[in-house]
Amino acid sequence: MELTIAVLEELAATLCPDIRLLDCVNRCAGYSDQAHLFTGETVLHTDINPANTLICGYGAHFIDWAWPIRGASWVEPAIWVIRLIDAGHTPASAETWAGKLRTWDTAPAESLTAFAHVNAHMWDEIAEQAPQGSNWQKHMAASAHAWADHREEADRWT
Repeated sequence: MELTIAVLEELAATLCPDIRLLDCVNRCAGYSDQAHLFTGETVLHTDINPANTLICGYGAHFIDWAWPIRGASWVEPAIWVIRLIDAGHTPASAETWAGKLRTWDTAPAESLTAFAHVNAHMWDEIAEQAPQGSNWQKHMAASAHAWADHREEADRWT
């Protein structure tokens, strides 16, 4: 996990180069009227998963940059939260891991909750379009919903 945290820290500090790239706001606008909360200038991979993480003797690297976007630096750790939940972590445990990243504390609670709901809707759509017999998308949708539910509960207590 420490290698993943290190590469996430490096990525969070990487400003998006001056290239034409989809913005997180645009990608998420169809799922929420709060997508403006995801604005930022960080380059985001957005498809962190075990198959896209190369671990070598000196560190970790994210490969297969098929879905890069520009957005807030906390977005990548938020995506990682869903992957951690899918790997068996509770939402609280996943957020604790994300909390090890400096950028996590820059995310307002309202933004995290909105992003959790965007991902729940997005993964529902992906799961609905998945080929018959393909279940990983349904698992991701369930993980995204578990995080959105957790965020709603956390917001009630703050």
